[in-house]
Amino acid sequence: MSVESISQEGITIKDLINQILSNWVWFALCGFFGLCIGFIFFKYTPPNYSMKSMLLAKEEEQGLSVENLFGGSPLGGSSNLMNQVGILNSYTLHKQVLENLNWSYSWFKKDLFYDEDLYKNAPFILKLEDGFENSTGIPVSILPLSDKQFLVRVENKSKYLGLKKSELEVEFEQVVDYGQTFHNDYFHFSLEPVSGRTHEQGTEYTLIFNQIETLTLAYQKSLKINLIDEKADLIQLALEGNNPERGVDYLNELAKEYLKFGLYQKNRASENTVNFIDAQLSEIVDSLELAGQNFTDFRSKNRVVDLGQEAGLVMQRLEEVESQASMAQLRLDYYKNLSSYLNDAAQMEKVVAPSVVGITDPTLNALVIRLSELYNKRGILAKSGRNPAINSIDHEIQITRESLEENLRNLLSNTEIQLENLRQRKYRIDSQLATLPQTEQELIDIKRSFDLNNELYTFLLQKRAEAAITNASNVSDVQVLDPSRLSTAEKVGPSLIKNVFFGGAVGMFIPLAITILAGAFSETISKKEELETATRIPIIGTVVHNKTKSYLPVVEYPRSGISESIRSLRTNVYYGLKYQNNKVIAVHSMITNEGKSFISLNLATSFAINKSNVLLLGADLRNPSLSYVLNCSKDRGLSTYLLGNHSFDEIIEWTNNNLSFIPAGPILPNPSELIGNGNFDKFLREAKDRFEYIIIDNAPISLVTDGVLVGKLADLNLVVFRQGRSQKNQIKEINQVAENKMIPNLFLVFNDYKSNKAGYGYGSGGGYGYYSDNSRSKDEKEFENVLVKTV
Repeated sequence: MSVESISQEGITIKDLINQILSNWVWFALCGFFGLCIGFIFFKYTPPNYSMKSMLLAKEEEQGLSVENLFGGSPLGGSSNLMNQVGILNSYTLHKQVLENLNWSYSWFKKDLFYDEDLYKNAPFILKLEDGFENSTGIPVSILPLSDKQFLVRVENKSKYLGLKKSELEVEFEQVVDYGQTFHNDYFHFSLEPVSGRTHEQGTEYTLIFNQIETLTLAYQKSLKINLIDEKADLIQLALEGNNPERGVDYLNELAKEYLKFGLYQKNRASENTVNFIDAQLSEIVDSLELAGQNFTDFRSKNRVVDLGQEAGLVMQRLEEVESQASMAQLRLDYYKNLSSYLNDAAQMEKVVAPSVVGITDPTLNALVIRLSELYNKRGILAKSGRNPAINSIDHEIQITRESLEENLRNLLSNTEIQLENLRQRKYRIDSQLATLPQTEQELIDIKRSFDLNNELYTFLLQKRAEAAITNASNVSDVQVLDPSRLSTAEKVGPSLIKNVFFGGAVGMFIPLAITILAGAFSETISKKEELETATRIPIIGTVVHNKTKSYLPVVEYPRSGISESIRSLRTNVYYGLKYQNNKVIAVHSMITNEGKSFISLNLATSFAINKSNVLLLGADLRNPSLSYVLNCSKDRGLSTYLLGNHSFDEIIEWTNNNLSFIPAGPILPNPSELIGNGNFDKFLREAKDRFEYIIIDNAPISLVTDGVLVGKLADLNLVVFRQGRSQKNQIKEINQVAENKMIPNLFLVFNDYKSNKAGYGYGSGGGYGYYSDNSRSKDEKEFENVLVKTV
């Protein structure tokens, strides 16, 4: 597996749990801090209340309606819950509510953490100047100074206009007398003190002139409309806010305006009918009065009281034909007007029912009312914003309109044929009329005109009375079951449990997020599994984290966990060299501070304690850390031997109980050339003759070539990787070293391993617990006496 794949794996759940356990103190502190923040937020957040009201959207009652009076022609619309929800959430309705409440400005009292809404508790009497529009959305600070003066101040605030925010930098400060008009380019108003009200010293108030459009959108968004049950016609209105009295007033005014809107929609058709009939009557009245006067004058002048028998029959037939022709012409005009209104939603809402003009065709009545309802419904939904139901309504309007157009074409054709037949009948009757005496002919013409206008007038009066009765009998389809009340306002926030829990969760989430991100984006090796999955080179041993703070724990703390891991590494190395004639072990690292010198010293000491004759060689000629740790001479060592300045015996720093140490010597400018001049081979041959094991603290192999040169001559090469220090890209480098066979017999050592696993361990105090503190051998005690003093 590549290094890139390791980075993509990130941190696992198991690793995350281990990280949390190892850093539990930080999680506890952050969680506690979050709990405190949650409590402070609860303590100083203004209370939030929920106000509710209940509406009943009942089905339309079958009573005295135009639909019943006119032979099944419904002039009102049917109630539909989803339509009611759309109306309640419409922008137009909410704007009308705010205008009714006259919430053109708001008062607030400044507090440390929030501003208190002073609804119906204004600190001053505000008087506005007619004809001037105050700037909206700018908080104006009002600070009472005395019983006669106050300070008005605005500092760098923004003005909001409609849906677009236009920045308007405003800054002024002025002392104003009560009753005096304050005016500038932005505001014109005056303040009067409220009788009997006093203000605490330093109390500051905020006056904001509201923009109705912006406020409408805010309330439209915050109003929650819920259907109680799918089978019930109940609608619940809910509103949340910091001031329950304001919310109660808004919900009640909304319900009141909603009922007015519903009643207006029901009365709209009957009112249109009355208006239409009144317009017709205004034209007929004059004609009726003139015809009546002519009829009276003619009989008086000619002293004619009544027609003869024959003239009476002709007159009766003529009136009958003309009455039918008049009604047919009225229907024809209605059909033509209706045809021209089909694509005009505004005109269709004003169209009267066909039954008003004597049309009893049930299909036409149903289609006209249905199309008017659809146009009205579409208008309501359009006002409430984007609504997917509009597309469905548009489709239904198109289908209804096409059906109505087809029906009108047939009716227009039939009515024109009927009118033509009536004209022919009238022509024949007129021919009979011509045979009568002249006086009777004139009387018939005058009486016919009077009777025709009188009959039409009577018909229209009857229809007007029916429409007026319908209008008076209409009631709203919606009833307010439970108006909003202060007593039923419920406090919904802030919640102590929720705030504290949320604060604690957020507090603990911060170190959790840091842990996850650190694991996901870390370039260092954080666990042994990353090393195992990214290379085929065997891991010969794992050295645990050194909790003893000692550089030589195998002697000072033989029961510690790190001493056990060093002994385990010694055993693995022993079996790794079991079939080797020579025992040269080189300890490498890829970069500095990975612990190779520490492992070299403790591994060599562990071999020596185990009765082996061991040479510890400091071969890091550039950074001889063992020389500093063991406080050895810096003027001679391996470097001076390679130069030929000292012999093998002269560079041995000390020997004790099977362990000898040769330091690196003084730092020279050309370590690679020294190691490659042939003297190092000679050195190893002599060392092999004297010692069983030669452990070399080598230079980092990825930084300089010294380490590779020494590694080629070793029988076993250990490369140290340190948890949390070694980089992931170093795995790729050591894989290349192994693939190119630059160093033989390559093994890895995972150093500074930290585990949070519970269970089997090294015992209390860091050991297995198999032996006591006094169970060390005599050799171990001697090593401690000598090496500890040296270190």
